[in-house]
Amino acid sequence: MKTLPITDTSARHESFFARVAHWGRREKQPFSEFDVLRRGLAPQPVRRVDRWFPPRQFLIRTAGRTSVVSFAPGMQIAVVAMGVFGFVGVVATIVAAAWGHRTADQMAHEMEHLRSTARLETQRAAEDREFVRRLGLDLSRCFAERDRAASAAYAGGKTMAEQRITIARLIAEREVSIDHARAEREAVVEQASAEREAAVEHAVAQRKTAVENAVAERSRIAVERDKALSERDKALSERDAALTANREVLRHLDAQTQSTIAQVEGIISATGLDLARVVNKAPAPPTDERTGPRGGPFVPWKQQVVADNPVEARRIHGVASSLERLKALRDTLARVPLATPLAQLEISNGFGFRVDPFTGLAAMHEGLDLRGNRNTEIHATAAGTVAFAGWKSDYGNLVEINHGSGLVSRYAHLSSILVKTGDPVTLHQKLGLIGATGRATGAHLHYEIRVDGQARNPVNFLKAHRNVSEKATTPSSQFSGFNHH
Repeated sequence: MKTLPITDTSARHESFFARVAHWGRREKQPFSEFDVLRRGLAPQPVRRVDRWFPPRQFLIRTAGRTSVVSFAPGMQIAVVAMGVFGFVGVVATIVAAAWGHRTADQMAHEMEHLRSTARLETQRAAEDREFVRRLGLDLSRCFAERDRAASAAYAGGKTMAEQRITIARLIAEREVSIDHARAEREAVVEQASAEREAAVEHAVAQRKTAVENAVAERSRIAVERDKALSERDKALSERDAALTANREVLRHLDAQTQSTIAQVEGIISATGLDLARVVNKAPAPPTDERTGPRGGPFVPWKQQVVADNPVEARRIHGVASSLERLKALRDTLARVPLATPLAQLEISNGFGFRVDPFTGLAAMHEGLDLRGNRNTEIHATAAGTVAFAGWKSDYGNLVEINHGSGLVSRYAHLSSILVKTGDPVTLHQKLGLIGATGRATGAHLHYEIRVDGQARNPVNFLKAHRNVSEKATTPSSQFSGFNHH
């Protein structure tokens, strides 16, 4: 749309708008860092380890201080590795103790077997002694019978030859009995010796097998221990590398946060608002974690992670404070009316002194008159709540939006209103259509901004609009616009 030079504005404002005219010629949106922060970082491919061990952060705010707990993937992996190593060590100790008990039980069983064998040998020796004693008694009986037989033969009239034959027979029978007894005893002794040797060999083989198994188990445990130690060292190295990377990220985040805070504070200060007052009075969003239910025992952050590094603790606390500050500034900036109510801006009457178009007398103009065709859409310049929507004397059809912190924007002379009192509105939401209702000479938008009831120059809030025409960006136009997203 072709715009015409403005001829009814005050000459004393030309120097001011000459200084800010260069804002309208910028094709690139300013404060790109803030825009990136608002939109969020581009999604990055997620590694498999980050799925199992994603970075975790917890913000713990108490009276007068905010603490941040960060658990990086490397730190989580190190903790899990150390837990696994400890579990393997406990299991290995239990297995070794069980194996030692088993070996001791086997040795006790072997000793009991040897004692049983010794008792058996002692019993068999006693039996042998009893057998020899009985054999001696038998021999004594044989000799006695021989003597009786000899006496009987002699008494019966046997010859000496017959007596010798009888004695020889008795002696042969006795020798046979003795040989038989000796053979039985030797067989018993040999069987006992064979059983004892077999038992001893079996016990030795079992003990040898137990010793070999114990040595193999000890070697296996040593190998597993070395492997666990190697994994632990690797995890510690990865943790140290992750901590170093985290410190660098923290430093970069701190620098970015401070830069963004300075830029946002510059934007708010450029409007002429009292930065500290506006930020302190800004209402917190209903879903803000700072106003939600919280609790739990107080555990100082530095005692868990950075107890041995006070510099790191101070840096973390500083970043946490900066993020809190940036969050408050972001909430405040979202409710400061920095956007443009119209897609194309052309000022027909500026803020301040003017000659009243109806009376011709000197008057104070508390807003901006913006040119526009009838029924052109008007948009909200910031989020807020509709405080008034209806007819109001000289304003005609008026929409008044309360942005919080004492900030109010007004849109007057509308031909129709598209919202009602009490409605929440968002940035760029349609409020109504341009008209000429109320005290107006033609179709235009009367735009006001008030702080605690006092009128402020809207130019200070609209000085970076990138859609202003060439006519509106000349020194005579008194204005350089700003389209705030």
